[in-house]
Amino acid sequence: MFNLSPLAIPDSANVIDVSREMIAYGLIGTVALVATPVIIALVRRRKREKLRRRGIKRYGH
Repeated sequence: MFNLSPLAIPDSANVIDVSREMIAYGLIGTVALVATPVIIALVRRRKREKLRRRGIKRYGH
């Protein structure tokens, strides 16, 4: 007849939990998207500085 399982009837608490989860995943994704280019830039800068200290002036040109 009718499916009365807890997942079939969306109550307000279940909807709030889902929206909190989506916000959390969205924040994690945003942080990952912003942090990735910053980390790449820092790693490249450190590599360039190391080579410059060793006397290699023009790395990557």
